[in-house]
Amino acid sequence: MRSLALFILLVPAAARAEDEPAKTDEPPATAPAASGAPVSSGERVTMPAKRGMLNAQLGINLSTDLVGKPISLSPDIWYGVSDKLTIGLVHTFVGATGIMGIPGTSLCLTGADNGCGDFYNFAGIDARYTLKSDAKLQIALDAGLFMTALDPFQLALKVGITGRYRASKSVALEFSPNIFFGITERDGELMAGGNKEVVAVPVNIVFSLNDKLALLAQLALLMPFENAGDLYALGLSLGGNYAISKQLSLSLAFSLPFLVTGIEDAGGVDARTLTLGGGYAF
Repeated sequence: MRSLALFILLVPAAARAEDEPAKTDEPPATAPAASGAPVSSGERVTMPAKRGMLNAQLGINLSTDLVGKPISLSPDIWYGVSDKLTIGLVHTFVGATGIMGIPGTSLCLTGADNGCGDFYNFAGIDARYTLKSDAKLQIALDAGLFMTALDPFQLALKVGITGRYRASKSVALEFSPNIFFGITERDGELMAGGNKEVVAVPVNIVFSLNDKLALLAQLALLMPFENAGDLYALGLSLGGNYAISKQLSLSLAFSLPFLVTGIEDAGGVDARTLTLGGGYAF
């Protein structure tokens, strides 16, 4: 699908540029969940009933010869319909797929000549329903309907799970495997704009240093069903989150989205991004 190919297309662009001149007594998890879930929800992967969270991310491309191309400012808003069901209006790539460090989604600020397609090019309605919730393990069903491109108009259905496992007082594992199924505009290959199936498998390790500061490392696989061996990408992100208060938090992440990839001449550190984020609970 073309929108999820934002992730894949960053690298070919870089290559071309190079060729041309539940409440527990354990500390709250303040790092962003792999699923992009609310940062103030503690061990939960869904919001408490009648509670909300606004997340916003400023994404900046730092790739070789493409610094600032694109830059995006993307908001997500989540609301707990009940203690088990959370719904969200999602614009960030991490909120949709769980994968950190991909700029260029709505709202894309730098224009068509600087890495953006349309200004408003990506949005979805996401729903998460808790399947298991205890002090050690949280798992939720995660499904949504996403506009993955505006022109031509592409829709995709997302199906997956999101979860969090508390390994110790200071260490947690987060996971959010999901698949996007293209619904409209399926003709053509992925790199040519075809809206095809893509699987995302992000895994986070979170280290809580204290009740305010947490560090995290993410490994994430993004891979289309079609030509998987040629177009897969394995990325690495390193980041952290600081809880200013019970309501407000800040986050920072540096990402190498194509550390290992099947795309020719695209692996390594030439593709890199910086993400600045903030969360407000209400």
